[in-house]
Amino acid sequence: MFGGSNEVSRRRFVRGTVAAGIGVAAVTGATPAAAEEGDAVELYANEDELVGSVTLADGEDGLEVTYDLDEESEWSIVETHLHVGDIDDVTNPAGNPRPGHFDYSSEHELEDETASVTHLVEIDEEGEVDVAAHAKLAMVVEEEEEEEEEEEEEEEDDVEIEEEDDEDEEEGEDEEEEEDEDEEEEEDEDEEDEDEEEIVTASAWADGERFTERGNWAMYFGYDLDDE
Repeated sequence: MFGGSNEVSRRRFVRGTVAAGIGVAAVTGATPAAAEEGDAVELYANEDELVGSVTLADGEDGLEVTYDLDEESEWSIVETHLHVGDIDDVTNPAGNPRPGHFDYSSEHELEDETASVTHLVEIDEEGEVDVAAHAKLAMVVEEEEEEEEEEEEEEEDDVEIEEEDDEDEEEGEDEEEEEDEDEEEEEDEDEEDEDEEEIVTASAWADGERFTERGNWAMYFGYDLDDE
């Protein structure tokens, strides 16, 4: 039987600080399928992009599982899904994981720039368990402004030509055209503001063994509850 809670820290806090003062212990080389207490299992996005780590530590109130993004990472955590137990309980008939059925989850706003999340797992069993740690990441990407600047220059040239052609027209018509141009420019600015930023998302998994040999690259690893 499992129970627990989660805590969140953001970029403005000291990196690696989690509940009960447990820090991240670096692991060099390939991450083994079975992790030991204090190991920082590498966290990968888009299958091969190293973005952080998932750390396991035995605390007084249970097993602490912490997601930590690297300091230089531009990603933010917007969701986490964690399963600790028998991996067969959260897979479909094809062997693929179902994160929506994992025991623990959390959601975070992108603007909060969440970089660390800790789940506290209360466990009353012994032996080795499977751990599947999934996260949904997101970042804001600014689009290139060169094309927008060229369009603005073309619009300015068109406006200047129109103004020269309309010099001999009545003042009332000139004022109406200027108002129309102002409205068009405001609409263009609003559209440019909407297109300046794009939200990109990615799926991330803690390193380990693949659920399936082909297709889905999701992974899980083992953890020995008796190893202290």
